[in-house]
Amino acid sequence: MNLRPEQPNPTITNQGNLLTGEDLTLIGGNLDLQGQLQAGRNLTLEAQETVQVSDSVDNPFIAEAGGQLVLQGNSVEISAQNHPNSGFFSGGNMLLRSPAAVRGNTQFWSGGNFQIEELDGNLGRLSSPNGTKINSGGDVNFDRYNGSSLRILAGGNVNINQINITRTASSESIPETVILSNGITPVTINGSAQPTVDIRAGTTVTHPGNLIPSQNPSTGANINIGSITLNQPNGLIFLSNQYQPNSSVSGEVNVGTITTSPALLLNQSNDSNNANGGSLIVDARGAISLTNTVNTSAPFSIDLSALPPGIDDLSNLDDINLELVPQLLPAFNFLGNGGDVTLLAQGNITLNPGSTIESLGVSGGNIILNSQSDVLINDGFLISVTAGDGIGGDIELSGQSISVRDFGVVLNLTIASGQGGNLNLDAVDTVAISNQGKLSSISELNNQILNIIFSEFPLTGLASSTLGTGNGGNVTITTNTLTIRNQSQNITGITTSTLPTSRGNGGNLTINATNFIEVIGNQTNRSVPFQLRTVFSPLTPVDNIPSDQLVTTGITTGTTAIGQGGNLQINTRQFIVEDGVSISSSNTTTSQGNAGDLTVNVSESLELRGFAGLLSGSSASGDGGELTVNAPTGRVILEDGAGIATDADGSGNAGNLTLNAAQVILRSPNNLAASGILTSTSTNSTGSAGNLTLKTGALTVENQGQISASTSGSGAGGTVQITTEQLTVRDQAQITVNSDGKGAAGNLEIRSPVILLDNQATLSAETSAGDSGNITLNSEEILLRRNSRITTNATGEATGGSITIDTDRLIAIENSDITANAEQAFEIGRFRLMPMPF
Repeated sequence: MNLRPEQPNPTITNQGNLLTGEDLTLIGGNLDLQGQLQAGRNLTLEAQETVQVSDSVDNPFIAEAGGQLVLQGNSVEISAQNHPNSGFFSGGNMLLRSPAAVRGNTQFWSGGNFQIEELDGNLGRLSSPNGTKINSGGDVNFDRYNGSSLRILAGGNVNINQINITRTASSESIPETVILSNGITPVTINGSAQPTVDIRAGTTVTHPGNLIPSQNPSTGANINIGSITLNQPNGLIFLSNQYQPNSSVSGEVNVGTITTSPALLLNQSNDSNNANGGSLIVDARGAISLTNTVNTSAPFSIDLSALPPGIDDLSNLDDINLELVPQLLPAFNFLGNGGDVTLLAQGNITLNPGSTIESLGVSGGNIILNSQSDVLINDGFLISVTAGDGIGGDIELSGQSISVRDFGVVLNLTIASGQGGNLNLDAVDTVAISNQGKLSSISELNNQILNIIFSEFPLTGLASSTLGTGNGGNVTITTNTLTIRNQSQNITGITTSTLPTSRGNGGNLTINATNFIEVIGNQTNRSVPFQLRTVFSPLTPVDNIPSDQLVTTGITTGTTAIGQGGNLQINTRQFIVEDGVSISSSNTTTSQGNAGDLTVNVSESLELRGFAGLLSGSSASGDGGELTVNAPTGRVILEDGAGIATDADGSGNAGNLTLNAAQVILRSPNNLAASGILTSTSTNSTGSAGNLTLKTGALTVENQGQISASTSGSGAGGTVQITTEQLTVRDQAQITVNSDGKGAAGNLEIRSPVILLDNQATLSAETSAGDSGNITLNSEEILLRRNSRITTNATGEATGGSITIDTDRLIAIENSDITANAEQAFEIGRFRLMPMPF
């Protein structure tokens, strides 16, 4: 049936029911459609000017085609939501053509593809002030959508360049609860209750009525979206190709810019609470790829009158550093919590260069990236910030492998009184952090506070910090292997910290790697010995440190403020640290809090090589943390300038150092820089050095290697206690306790069946105060060869400096010697040999 009036530009009006078993075509100047149009085959509705479609509460509008449905007009105005049965239905493809945006307040059901295009064939636009629903057995394609909540169920692909949601749908929606592909997480979808984008691709969608859907098979289940913007708070974006999936097709999800917050409002009060950032959920059977910004931050207002002195407007915030952010917070009224981001994928989840995930609010949102394959963060920035008194959201990354590279950053931060969220990584195979020295492609984030934070964390890696009174969150990594490699001069690694002006405590950092951990830095010159105070941290000043001694790679916990630093614990089979790496817990000169404890547990080996080491340090009034290495069935090897050390550089005490291993070796095979196990205090310190306790089956110190407890300040030095089955010290190596300041040295105590000193090896104790600086040896056999020495020296008012040896056999040959010296006249030196009974 073909209705085409002869007069020019006529108006065809239909208020009744027009049915045919064949094709039905209406062509006119204008179409005014209010009734029902049904064609057994194809249905074509075409106007040179306007297509006007409407219904009523009692009378639905229905356009139904057994085959293809085409709707075309210079202007297309559809308002058919008064009756629940109103809509456009086709067994085949559905095509809407107009040079202007199609106004589509109705529902569309297509058994084939659904497409909106302009008259020239380019993809067209759809608007719906009241919201719309599109069901398609095939692909859905159009350029832009503007309007209320949008729902799309497609058996094939969905391709949309831009989606802009203005408000909730005015038509009633029946709430639907969808269980995500993990079988656990429920999602409630109701476009009339919250602004919603609901897109599901590759689904076995149910077609209404007696229409037989097109037999053309779907070619994919891809979702490709250029941008999505929600202009009201508390919204939801749900993208999935896992809902009632058609298992015969595969698909990925590719999204560009997503924003779930309306624009900021000037000079608004904080009365409008509970305006949360919208949430994003992507559930993909294939890969998920982000190419731009995902911003789920809460809406906020700015009160210009509350800006701190010297700042008149928002144009001059570029020079503000991180310490001043808490002073800015009274001017930023966050109206709710940051929205959650959940990405589930069977394929890779990729943050491409320049892409970000940002969630900032009274509480930062949860960010979950869960892949059955890999999570890849390549020059991307992932951040959750708590700017109020709420509990911060967690960041959780899980997959077969997780890669963070080239200015890729994962950061959880609290800048107010709220507790910071935790940062958890769980990888079946590998967590890899690497920096090859490329420039970051991220220029700025989506508000002023985030930009300040971004500029202060120029690192590649993982971080959890506090800038406020709330505590920072914990960082936990669970994997088979962890690798960190830095081929640049940029900071690369993992850290938890308290930032300047904060009062909260730093989070704990725990790494569980079943197989091995490898951390390789950028300082390949192994002739430079490890320095105690060149500690890796985004917070450590780098002034006056030579470039070949600057450590920018590592795993650290630190405090720069009043709060306590977090504990650092590493558990693995094999741990390798090389070339400009610091594994450390510390406090800086500006801090008052104690540094956290550093614990390393290995079952097979800990290997430190080059300018690298384990360090617990205190540079302020707080004490340094305890440093413990446990390898009861494994080896600890230090080569070419590597170190294990605790240190104090202020009024706080250095932590104790405890090492328990089956075998300990300090060496330099190529006679490069010497390695050491040390506890110490600096010249300016008033705190005491920590004690050093070493228990091992065999201890070898060679090539100028050193085990030492020393003090250069007014605090006491630590005591060295060594228990081993065999002690070998050779080639200018030494084990010492000493004081060259006002503090008293500790004692040196060694218990071993066999002690061998060879080729200028030394056991010594020097003190300038107190009655310590003594050496006690308990051994069955002691052998000194080739200019080796056991010596004490007590200077000034010191009364220590004695040597006590309990042994069966003592041999000193080839110009070797044992001496004890004290400067005081009545203490000329004491040496006592106590043979052990046979």
